[in-house]
Amino acid sequence: MSVEAESHDPRSLRYAFALWALLGVFIFRVAAQGLIALGYGTLLPPWEEWFSGLVPYPRLLISQLAIIAVFAKICVDFTRGSGISVQPRRQVGTALTFLGSLYLTVMVVRYVIRMALYPPERWIGGSIPIVFHWVLAAFILVVGRYHRRESPRRSHRRVLRTRLMQLAIWVIVAAGVSTWIAYQLAPTVLAVTLHARRADHAVRIDRGVAMTTSDGVRLVADVYRPLRETRTPTLLVRIPFSKTFTNSLFATVVGRFWAERGYTVVMQGTRGRYESEGRHTPLVDERRDGIDTIDWLSRQPFFDGRVGMWGGSAFGYTQWAIVDRLPSPPTGRAALSGSIRFYQVSWRTSNAFGATAPRTLQAAAGWSSGHGRMPKPSSCQEPPRLEITGSRAWRQASPGSIAI
Repeated sequence: MSVEAESHDPRSLRYAFALWALLGVFIFRVAAQGLIALGYGTLLPPWEEWFSGLVPYPRLLISQLAIIAVFAKICVDFTRGSGISVQPRRQVGTALTFLGSLYLTVMVVRYVIRMALYPPERWIGGSIPIVFHWVLAAFILVVGRYHRRESPRRSHRRVLRTRLMQLAIWVIVAAGVSTWIAYQLAPTVLAVTLHARRADHAVRIDRGVAMTTSDGVRLVADVYRPLRETRTPTLLVRIPFSKTFTNSLFATVVGRFWAERGYTVVMQGTRGRYESEGRHTPLVDERRDGIDTIDWLSRQPFFDGRVGMWGGSAFGYTQWAIVDRLPSPPTGRAALSGSIRFYQVSWRTSNAFGATAPRTLQAAAGWSSGHGRMPKPSSCQEPPRLEITGSRAWRQASPGSIAI
């Protein structure tokens, strides 16, 4: 006879009712979202209300079904009073209580941030995923409570040692949660620093959105969209760098900053950079790929015919490369610091390390460290002035004017 068959714990039955109720609520959430995906959810809240966009839906559904299977096995064990799930273990109870409390705390903080930053979302707007995260956290806490209450008491010395370990873990976790909160608030901090108007929209992020260029190369973008908007002005930012933690963080903060103010932001890697495929050859493919990207944007359901571009340095060159192919007239671009005379600035020499090389290298180094504070070589021409809105007007601009 197996160990599970020998053990039968009637104490677990009073916990089973709560677990089945929580699981039933979560199953309703998964079924409702599935009906909407299949086009049968006309009486239910729209798709955007159920989906945070963090995980693409097919993968999200797989994870949800896996959760249902595991939780259903736990519920069956608690109902029968036998099985591995109902064998009281204090360490399991402590771990589950910790994880459940952390999970619930993070989701409550997430809800508070959402309600504080985005007035149109109050009080339940876009919060369906958060509420069901609370349900999952409650399930974990119920199981943890059972294991803690029904396990044998330990000695005082072991309790003290366990409490010290828990305290250390909580300190580490608190630091992690504080970092996550800072990340969530980063676009708001950026807005305050720039004296920009406050956020208007919560943001949905669609990651890994791909298009194919005219020569068959996949360029991948992250798309940041303001919730409750269908067609908006678009800001295109083409990233000519590798995907590192720093670059990814930068892209997310900038993307959320603009999307919170009513713009759809397309953060696309240039060829061979970020997440895009192909071979990266600096300054060669930016025009062709940029034109293909503009053509792709024009066919997207969120595109309202207006497009702006943003960024300095290498980002600036991705703008100069296609500025004549933006929708006419161009509605906005902000090349903060980017040369249009790369040949003269960086590569022009009279011979191999000839007479002009020292000044060229000096100018390039100065531009890199001081954004052009070093004297320019006499052979370099002054780039044309970029006509943009006044230095402060863009900060209060609405998407309707798309002033950058």
